[in-house]
Amino acid sequence: MNIDYQIFEHLPNTLAIGGNGGGEYIAIEQLNDNSLRIVLSPFLIEEDAHIEIGISFTDFLECLENRKEWFE
Repeated sequence: MNIDYQIFEHLPNTLAIGGNGGGEYIAIEQLNDNSLRIVLSPFLIEEDAHIEIGISFTDFLECLENRKEWFE
């Protein structure tokens, strides 16, 4: 996915780890301070389109389990 959609070329600090079946991908993004976050983004391959859905992978899974609304 990362190669086919040229994610590394356009977003070198982003690693796509899957899709949601609705035209968006889930990724791990490394921020400027070297911290990581989990993001949801459309396949526009633009950093501005990233929506934070977790401050860690564990946080992301806990939010899923608690049925958090990403678009409140």
